[in-house]
Amino acid sequence: LVEVMEDGSVGWPLRAPAAYDQRAVAGSPLEMAMTYDPGDTSVSIAVTVLDPMPADSYRLVVAVTEDEIHALGSNGEEYHNQAFRRLFPDLIGQPVATSPGTHEYTVELDLDLEWVLGNLRATAWIQADTTGQIVNSATTMIAADITTVDNRDPAQPAAVRLLGAHPNPFNPRTSIAYSIPVAGPVRLQVVDLRGRLIATLVDDVVAAGHHEVTWIGRDSAGREAPSGVYLYRLEAGGETPHGRMTLVR
Repeated sequence: LVEVMEDGSVGWPLRAPAAYDQRAVAGSPLEMAMTYDPGDTSVSIAVTVLDPMPADSYRLVVAVTEDEIHALGSNGEEYHNQAFRRLFPDLIGQPVATSPGTHEYTVELDLDLEWVLGNLRATAWIQADTTGQIVNSATTMIAADITTVDNRDPAQPAAVRLLGAHPNPFNPRTSIAYSIPVAGPVRLQVVDLRGRLIATLVDDVVAAGHHEVTWIGRDSAGREAPSGVYLYRLEAGGETPHGRMTLVR
């Protein structure tokens, strides 16, 4: 039931579906396509304006979200997908052209080392300044694109790269993947959030290429590590990337 006004108009519950239906059949005056470049951690966005845009100024915004966040919510859910992380290039976004044709944009993503790379996705949208209307959007899984790039030439990784832990969260084991461009000393360790060493998974000279190591959820003495958040830290070629993983027993 809804309240009927004196002028015959109805309240929000009946107006909302009608407004949605009108927007759904109207179509968008532009198309968007987005790809992720792991080389410089940026997204390239192609915006093709097909029809004249309504008079307004428009901005491009990119949001990074993370899946499989472990946190007990008030609704009883323990795992949360598409948890918001950050807007790029900033909260305001960057202006976009409205003239017909295809326009290319590049947005650099400053990814936090504590985010789980394999669980990230980027979503871009174009929004009108005055009305706030979102004209169109595009999304891509960041890890999926990284896997595609790495698989093109698995014998020749371009740089030291920590490729994430899978599964994450896990119980009791997870696999940590990394790649190095040249042979050399490698150390891969698991530490707690206070920086205390839990286990050393690799401490040796390793050949160039892609590698994967399994942690079975135990410390260096063979004891079960308690449930919690741990950091996995790689040292190779002068680089020290790290990631975060959650053990849930």
